[in-house]
Amino acid sequence: EQVGAPLDLYDNPANLFVAGFIGSPKMNFLKGVIAGTEAGKALVRLPDFGDVTVPVSVKATGLATGTPVTFGIRPEHFDEAGSASIAVVVDILEHLGGETLVYARAVSGNSDLVTISASHREAGKSGETLTARFSPDKALLFDAEGKRIY
Repeated sequence: EQVGAPLDLYDNPANLFVAGFIGSPKMNFLKGVIAGTEAGKALVRLPDFGDVTVPVSVKATGLATGTPVTFGIRPEHFDEAGSASIAVVVDILEHLGGETLVYARAVSGNSDLVTISASHREAGKSGETLTARFSPDKALLFDAEGKRIY
């Protein structure tokens, strides 16, 4: 699927398979739709998360509005300092000592589980609604065939 040093594969996966295979916990894959483009960014609408629109840096041109994409974000890339966010309801907490893995779903309940790596103190509680913040610069996009959109 892809050849390279482990960290290169982790940081720059060429497709969904590599992105999901490298790393633990695995990358989150959210359903997205191209809502437009502006200034080197694809505006990605996340229908399962209240139609939040996230600007993702891409070099690709000609991304047609309405094109389905997969939005990838790693659990450790959720961060309170992030400029984008999705609203989630905490399902399960997995306390691992210095960090806690938060498994959550969209507030609507219409999403797959999203894994968020949080410090032990900011993890929340089961059933609680959280605003999961992240930097759009950390997100990756994949096309309908699973290939990375650069």
